[in-house]
Amino acid sequence: MSQSRNRRSTAPGPGRNSGSISSSAVTAHHSVSQSTKLAAAIVRMTGQLAGGDEQPQRFDTVALSGGCFQNKILFEEIIGRLSAHGFRVLTHARTPPNDGGLALGQAVIGAAYLMRQ
Repeated sequence: MSQSRNRRSTAPGPGRNSGSISSSAVTAHHSVSQSTKLAAAIVRMTGQLAGGDEQPQRFDTVALSGGCFQNKILFEEIIGRLSAHGFRVLTHARTPPNDGGLALGQAVIGAAYLMRQ
């Protein structure tokens, strides 16, 4: 085997970080684009679950929770789109949307259970 075949390419490409500002900008743009597409899909799905355009609306309030809502772009995009479609959007105010909020909820349920004993 020749020496050139044993060398790995160091040229920037998909999945490689060139360290340049333009490469970072492309990565950031891709993330925004993916978040926007996901937000649109979640809004469409929520609309379908709510009853769609042809049926009476079954609900008008949506609660957003879960670790994915730590992504500010996704979070803000979904809130904006759901609000524009007439949904009331509930979000975390004092607890985190991820495992911290889940643990708090479990503790509250456990305490309520023990208080009944």
